[in-house]
Amino acid sequence: MSESLGGGATWRGLATLVAPNGRRRFLQDRPLVALAALLLLLTAVVDILSPGAVTPEWVSATLMFAAPLGIIAAGQTLVILTGGIDLSVGVVATTAGYVMATLSPNGAAEAILVGLGLGVLIGLMNGFGVAVSRCSR
Repeated sequence: MSESLGGGATWRGLATLVAPNGRRRFLQDRPLVALAALLLLLTAVVDILSPGAVTPEWVSATLMFAAPLGIIAAGQTLVILTGGIDLSVGVVATTAGYVMATLSPNGAAEAILVGLGLGVLIGLMNGFGVAVSRCSR
């Protein structure tokens, strides 16, 4: 039953893709496939509920909105993988964003510098608390 179907595929591999248990295994081995399918499903639902809403501009705005969240999630993943758990990342990012938005009428440069400075200051305080004071253990 392990005859080749060409291209490296076998009957057993085909059965794994067709069987219900095999389908679950396929998605477990490839979580990005499930996430991409969910994204396409949600996009289709948005387009059905609001015809014409899904445009290139909508996709661009959605990606621009999601990019900072993706960057923060990547950083948080690295923190967790190295053995630490830092739950303050979201709060610090939100606080810095709030301060920048509040100061933006005074000029973009000032708002960005103060927001980044605040983020660095909070990070230094967190780093001191964890590295010197050992308050995370």
